[in-house]
Amino acid sequence: MVSLRLFPSEDARKYMAKLFRNISEGDYEEIAYNANQLKEELLKYYQTRTVDCEKIHNLFEEFDYVLRTYSPGRTKTRKLYSMLGEISRTSYLIHTPIERLRLLREDLRFFFLQDPKENMPYILGCFDEIQELEPEMKKIGGTIYNYYSVILQNIGACEAALGKLRTATPKESVLNELSQSFSKLFTSIMKIIAPPVIIQASDEELYTLAKKGISIQDIAEGLGEDENELATRLAQIEAKYARQEEEEQL
Repeated sequence: MVSLRLFPSEDARKYMAKLFRNISEGDYEEIAYNANQLKEELLKYYQTRTVDCEKIHNLFEEFDYVLRTYSPGRTKTRKLYSMLGEISRTSYLIHTPIERLRLLREDLRFFFLQDPKENMPYILGCFDEIQELEPEMKKIGGTIYNYYSVILQNIGACEAALGKLRTATPKESVLNELSQSFSKLFTSIMKIIAPPVIIQASDEELYTLAKKGISIQDIAEGLGEDENELATRLAQIEAKYARQEEEEQL
């Protein structure tokens, strides 16, 4: 269950950037301070999402050990950079890309239902994190990547709707557009988190269903297929049966 008070990841990004600069400058006092702040932000972010943070705890203990015991110089600088990179990779890769997408959906839903206008920076931050998943989603490939491409398209529509929300008192049409855009986004994300079970249907079965007047939308939902893809397939099936009927009449 999602916490009643989620913490966004923006501050964690901020302290991560500060630490890279502190290390390059050799400012060990600032390194100690910002490392502690980064640890706090990461723990708040993940613990409010019921994520096990044991590995993050261990990495910060090792980072602190290097900071306190190594003599100033190139070796210490390289080791701190290496440790910070490990913290960054671990905090980002703490779950599979699909699991991270599930967490981001929960975050988006929370921020959107609370107040989309006030939480716009956090919502846009979630969009950025979803878009950063592209290399990993591309590795998965197949249907998952196709669904992910639809998510990116829906993010674009949501961003356009959010832009119209900046007015003092948004029109009802803007709020409706916003609601519809986010509804499509949440639905498209769920297709990756809980992919529909595809039930195979023969050309004859599809043709029979269509002849009975059942809508493409209802057939697509029943089969767990994409509505547009099914419409294309059904058009090809109908053309095939039409040719067969013509040949039989000759």
